[in-house]
Amino acid sequence: MTEQFEVVVDTYRLQGASHWNVTGPLAVRLGDAWFPEREWNDFPVIVLGWWVSQLPDLAQGIDREFAFMDGPFRFSVIFEAGGARIVLEDLRADPPRVVSEAAIPADVVAGAIAAAAKEVVKACEGRGWTSCDIDELRSWVQSAGNGSSA
Repeated sequence: MTEQFEVVVDTYRLQGASHWNVTGPLAVRLGDAWFPEREWNDFPVIVLGWWVSQLPDLAQGIDREFAFMDGPFRFSVIFEAGGARIVLEDLRADPPRVVSEAAIPADVVAGAIAAAAKEVVKACEGRGWTSCDIDELRSWVQSAGNGSSA
């Protein structure tokens, strides 16, 4: 049985304005583990933009690292015989400390990232916020809605 994986963005608590960087809660949940923590505050538009740009590589079975902006934290998707494994890492330690890991299908990771990106774009549009970062994320969401893997 695989663990549950989710990208969680609290769109009601996003802070920003037109042409400003949007901040707010952004975390991943792997089973019962929240990473970096349940109430982690970051830059969801920028970070999700980074993450969605790597989804084509995931679809091709290429290992990828997904970093947070605030703080030295990342999760990695590593392909192995029989599937993919997700590893949550705290990079403050040397070597990095594995917080949690589990077998997670890559399409589940991609779907969670895509869903969070769509939520954030919708929330920004609803508030009338615009920026280059929001436009890039919107462009990806629109292209995904027209037949890409997300």
